[in-house]
Amino acid sequence: MKANTKAITPKNGERFSFPEDFESQPEFQRQVYYFKTFDWESYMTIHDDDNNLSFKIYTPHFSIIFTRAETELFVSPLSTLRKVKTYPLFQKFKEGYLKGLEHFDKNYKVSGEVLYGLNAVVYERTLHRLYFHGETNKISTEWVNYTKNYPIVFTFDELYKYGYYSGLISCVKELRRNHPLLFEKFDLCNIERKHEDTNSELKYKDELMELIILHLKPLNGLWRGESIMTDNDFDKLVTNTKYLLENNKLPTGIKSIKSNKSTNPIYKKNFC
Repeated sequence: MKANTKAITPKNGERFSFPEDFESQPEFQRQVYYFKTFDWESYMTIHDDDNNLSFKIYTPHFSIIFTRAETELFVSPLSTLRKVKTYPLFQKFKEGYLKGLEHFDKNYKVSGEVLYGLNAVVYERTLHRLYFHGETNKISTEWVNYTKNYPIVFTFDELYKYGYYSGLISCVKELRRNHPLLFEKFDLCNIERKHEDTNSELKYKDELMELIILHLKPLNGLWRGESIMTDNDFDKLVTNTKYLLENNKLPTGIKSIKSNKSTNPIYKKNFC
């Protein structure tokens, strides 16, 4: 199917989706190859010299269309393949990105006194929870998701959201780049850090422990804004599960594991 020749200006309220062959196009394949081969931080960086800003694009799909003046997209409600001007799409992404930078600066930016002080680890762990497990009182807002997924169908609102979280992600990545020692184990949850610290010479050699952590890791996150269980309870769950698998019985003196507040629905359904 070929797109109509004349490019249209996208409008708010329209839905857009990528052509079936988008990911097989040489430009897309080349972008993904370079990203993986050279360990790029983002798929694309767009510089705004007038405002001395750089916009990091963490999804290959958007990195491709934002570097084109026009691109072919399916446009709904008619689901017709059209040539679309990309400047308005990037402007909506940019609007969200700037809002993300503003939100991080207002809520999570700290002084060097904190970064090099007694509360440095607390700050690093706070950003870890936001980045990998989401913000309190929100659903499915793990920041990292916006580096791993792309919307099959997107709107102006979706572009704004991707821009917003890309702004937050760029701030975290800058912190990790500028403070590598503090953020050395940023990707690890608390139980993984403890396991690594106590087995520094045998890193990741306990395959059973790693397998248990892999399967139980979702329980160390949030459900509808509430922690499913505390970090200490998660540690106990992992340790007791390992004991159970190795000894075919629970350790003596084991107590019930409770969530932070009233028993969480997902925890109650599966473990109570």
